[in-house]
Amino acid sequence: MALSRRPFGKLTLTASAPINRACPANPVTLGDRLKSKRILNELSVKAVCRILKIPTSTLHRWESNRITPKSRNVKKIKDFLGS
Repeated sequence: MALSRRPFGKLTLTASAPINRACPANPVTLGDRLKSKRILNELSVKAVCRILKIPTSTLHRWESNRITPKSRNVKKIKDFLGS
């Protein structure tokens, strides 16, 4: 039995961008907003910490909503978030 080969034309696949499960869907808290901004801009934790001039442990605590930023960091955060 011979197999016939059929020529295929151009095949175009389209799909939406994958959902990044690490990125909060509806950022409400400051920590969620920081994490969303970092992930959507494809920045590492270290890169954001360099920008904000803070330790990585502090950013982790902010993003997990365990602590709130001190007043001296609020302006830097607002500048980073663009708000």
